[in-house]
Amino acid sequence: MTKIDITKTELVWPGKYNEDGTLKEAPRASLPFQVIETVNESRATRVTQQSKGISLFNTYQGNEGDTFEEGWKNKLIWGDNLLVMTSMLEKFAGKIDLIYIDPPFATGTNFSFQAPIGEQSNTITKEQSVIEEKAYRDTWGKGISSYVDMMYKRIHLCREFLSEQGSIYIHCDWRVNSYIRLICDEVFGTDNFQREIIWDISVLSGFKTKAKNWIRGHDTLIFYSKKSGQNIFNKQQQAHRPEYIARFNKVDKDGRKYFDGRGERRYLDDTLAKGKAIGDVWNDIMSFQQIPTSRERLGYDTQKPESLLNRIIEASSNKGSLVADFFCGSGTTLAVAEKLGRRWIGCDLGKWALHTARKRMLEIDYCKPFEILNLGKYERQYWKITTFDEHEESLSEQTFLEYLAFILQLYGAQPLKNYWHLHGKKGKSMVYVGTVDAPVTIGEID
Repeated sequence: MTKIDITKTELVWPGKYNEDGTLKEAPRASLPFQVIETVNESRATRVTQQSKGISLFNTYQGNEGDTFEEGWKNKLIWGDNLLVMTSMLEKFAGKIDLIYIDPPFATGTNFSFQAPIGEQSNTITKEQSVIEEKAYRDTWGKGISSYVDMMYKRIHLCREFLSEQGSIYIHCDWRVNSYIRLICDEVFGTDNFQREIIWDISVLSGFKTKAKNWIRGHDTLIFYSKKSGQNIFNKQQQAHRPEYIARFNKVDKDGRKYFDGRGERRYLDDTLAKGKAIGDVWNDIMSFQQIPTSRERLGYDTQKPESLLNRIIEASSNKGSLVADFFCGSGTTLAVAEKLGRRWIGCDLGKWALHTARKRMLEIDYCKPFEILNLGKYERQYWKITTFDEHEESLSEQTFLEYLAFILQLYGAQPLKNYWHLHGKKGKSMVYVGTVDAPVTIGEID
């Protein structure tokens, strides 16, 4: 095996380096986006588009401006975020002022979910799709090493998207924060580390409090900039604690309250106007564990409160800035960015996430037009080529058998031997596997 020359302190895992000792880089596919829907578009704009002969599923051209006045539309994208990000690079490299991501915390969580129906508090369970199952296996298949590899590739791409004044916040917890911090030190450089923010979400009762140990009660936000000292940062203030305000118990001849501290007189009105600078321990924003009955809660497991994103977006972006979330989930980042006058891009592989985020945006008063995009058949074709190393017009017999075995395994079906046109069996049903990028036709069944 080739010796890998390590010249600096870094995190290493199986698969980080090629056999020849070179760093293994993520594939850089650039696939065309399909515009599935444009939401909240004006009637005049629709008429203009129709006059140009634009079809229902036209290809995103990327020839819009950088402001709403110049034709910009916010973007909600369905697909594998690695492919989405590499396909966006040509247009958006160096243009995003703020990235917030809330990736999975190495819990092994999959894409299944429970959704409420009707008014009787009933729920249905939606199992993950085949493509979601594949993403789950790519993330957790080899334990923490596959998770770290997944995050390393995406954090590298995030840096390329950031503008010179850009920043990234990565939301994590005790399971992965040490790995994420080391990855970011390598990708951004230790000089561009800004803060490790502690979000206090401790609860006073429940299962967590039964542990015979210190009770876990916080998440971590790891904050890096593209170039330290150039990043946007609008200092945030919060109200002083009541016990501090109570110390202003003296009144001068003009009726102003004050107290004498550290050899100088401090006035209450000045103190209230200035506020208290927010530190890196946030205990004034409640999680949905602490307020489970919040009207803001959508029933999406990983949803974060808007007040958390409000603080981050106000601090590290300006009005008109482009904000991105490549694990957008229920769309909290996008909703807050919209309300604060920022432009936004959101991406998620889960269809339920896209549905939830779309519905959420539509409920915002005067929501600006946004596009729903995906990579369509191009993503499936790319997956087939990279997964099964298919470079010819047709699959070789060995590759075809590998493809069949993979699909049957995802579907939970048992493979059949000695049948060419029937590939598996699930329960009492026979299973036929079609190609990746085309529907199964009646002719094939016959």
